[in-house]
Amino acid sequence: MNELTAIASPNAHAIAAMLLTVATLYAFTREHIPLEISSLGLIAVLAVGFALFPFAGLEPTDFFSGFGHEALIAVCALMVLGQGLVHTGALEPVGRVLGRLWGVLRFSPCSLP
Repeated sequence: MNELTAIASPNAHAIAAMLLTVATLYAFTREHIPLEISSLGLIAVLAVGFALFPFAGLEPTDFFSGFGHEALIAVCALMVLGQGLVHTGALEPVGRVLGRLWGVLRFSPCSLP
């Protein structure tokens, strides 16, 4: 029974991770704190926390190892490109033409191949 109790009780790292999760989710809901700052703050707190309080099998540099993955870079590049298109309004003329075309095709009784 004593062995089961030791397995079920969370250690200090688990409690700190749960508290950090709650704090991060709270920061994500605040509009005056940019999402980028909250995210970078989380990574920084994790790296510094694990440098000060080491955990077996986990190095502080492990939190930064995924930033160079090509899939992450591709997704980030697509997000930047999409935001650029939204902010410049470059796709608005295309959207208006497609909207008019959709209105014509939607209400026209002609059959399409």
